[in-house]
Amino acid sequence: MKNALLLFAFIIVLTSSTAVPEPLTFDLATALNEQKVSLVVKGNNESPHYYQPLIIDIKNLTHQDLIINIKNGQLFASNNPEIQDIITTQQEFITLKANKAIHQPLYGMCVQQFNQAPDIDQEYSMGELASGNLATLAGKIQEQKAFSIAGQHSVWAVTDDNDLEDIESYIPEDADELRAYVADLLDTPNPVIVRGETVSLDTGPKLIKRTVGGNFKYKFSKTSAVTIGMFNDQNIVVKELYNNPETAAGEHKLSYEFDTMVFPEDTYFIRLIIDGQIKINFKMKPRRG
Repeated sequence: MKNALLLFAFIIVLTSSTAVPEPLTFDLATALNEQKVSLVVKGNNESPHYYQPLIIDIKNLTHQDLIINIKNGQLFASNNPEIQDIITTQQEFITLKANKAIHQPLYGMCVQQFNQAPDIDQEYSMGELASGNLATLAGKIQEQKAFSIAGQHSVWAVTDDNDLEDIESYIPEDADELRAYVADLLDTPNPVIVRGETVSLDTGPKLIKRTVGGNFKYKFSKTSAVTIGMFNDQNIVVKELYNNPETAAGEHKLSYEFDTMVFPEDTYFIRLIIDGQIKINFKMKPRRG
């Protein structure tokens, strides 16, 4: 009798341990079409438009665990025509417990250079998957983890027909590699880059440079990827002023400068960005004359 009870208990435990179903995997479009999830997509104030520009709130509407595949190259359309549309630059597999929701940023980049960058109030709708050169480039950005200003300018070279010379970085080698890749992708000559910000005035051949700058003091608790970016009043990045992907833990004084002859707008925002998150946002009105 005792052995029979032990065998019965073992069968119950075995049955219980094997009764939990495996999560079902769906791509995002299918999950939405079959009403297995709900989705709200908004802009992300805490990250620039070339890193994690979107935040999603996604909820499992079923009684079973799900895995949702958000593909690289997925386009999201802004509900405001003056705000940037976004392409995802990293594939995501999001595990959703039954009837539960997750709040998560998405890696992505802007596909409309001259539209304003999104903020938290901006809502998005899911669009199509990118194709052709744009899809290929999004895959390359994921492969190289080029979630950077140079990566963003590479996208604009495809979507906005920007000059390849605009693909630049504080670390020249990063930009050179991406520029060569995009030139090959577009079957166009790779330009020779002459670095240095100088402007020739009509008064003569003399080159004039008017430099302004500053610094940030910041204490890092761990090794961090740090950039300083310059943005215009539409929150669109115009230049990378500093980049160190391996900034050691401890206190650092990070300096930046730019030439007001090259960047003539009245107002810029200088942002300290750590591991893709905006930590300091400084409004600058350069003195000219």
